[in-house]
Amino acid sequence: MDSETNVTLDDGVVITGNQAKNGGGVYVSSGAKLYMVGQSLIGDSTTSTDVAGGSSFANNAKIHFVDGISGSGGDGGGIYNLGSVYLGTSEKSLAEGYGVRRNMSNGGNGGGIYTESTGVTEIKSGTVSYNCTLNNG
Repeated sequence: MDSETNVTLDDGVVITGNQAKNGGGVYVSSGAKLYMVGQSLIGDSTTSTDVAGGSSFANNAKIHFVDGISGSGGDGGGIYNLGSVYLGTSEKSLAEGYGVRRNMSNGGNGGGIYTESTGVTEIKSGTVSYNCTLNNG
């Protein structure tokens, strides 16, 4: 999402099956705002806790290798946030079981959501669960 962009994910929106250096599901730039309400999902709705090999995850942030040398990246399997992310708002909640689920940060930080120091993440409702990372959170 470009800066100064506001995006609302509402009923029936599912972001799944993606891979990127940062933000496997969504990359929120500085100044941008992402709102998740209703029955929206970044990831997968299954509740299996099987994490063998990471192949069962919906979105994936991966470190990329150049000439055998590890590059930076791999943060935020579901969301990489430099701006503002809101799960549920005062006007409309995020339904139970929806939110950020079953994403992976393979070699970075933040399996579900990774928020940089400039970003804001506010969770009023919904779920951040069954996410995985090889490093922190």
